[in-house]
Amino acid sequence: MIKTIPLIVGAFILAGMIEVLIPGEFVQSWLSKEAGIKGIVLGTFGGMMLAMGPYAAFPIIASILASGAGLGTVVSLITGWCILGLSKAPYEAAFFGGKFFVYKLLFSLPFCFAAGFLAHVLEIMVS
Repeated sequence: MIKTIPLIVGAFILAGMIEVLIPGEFVQSWLSKEAGIKGIVLGTFGGMMLAMGPYAAFPIIASILASGAGLGTVVSLITGWCILGLSKAPYEAAFFGGKFFVYKLLFSLPFCFAAGFLAHVLEIMVS
């Protein structure tokens, strides 16, 4: 508990800063429901780049959602972080080999796009 409390506090501070620092025009044109496929692709690759644990990632993702991002973007961001996180790449390549990492990346990438697209379609149908 002593090790994780500073991490959680820092993540919440960072998440609050993200809500303020991300321009509304950027969210509207790149991450919102209206952005469509563009937001899903950006969410997937953005999730790949998040090199942090759940204590830090989820508050940041929640602040992106609160800033106006679409559901498809957020779902692809979470699936990209969970499945394709590049912070795990050196371990996967070292233990399972580079071929495994490339196959995992190639087979998992369409799943992230599909999950984001399905969430996007559901968001459009419900609203």
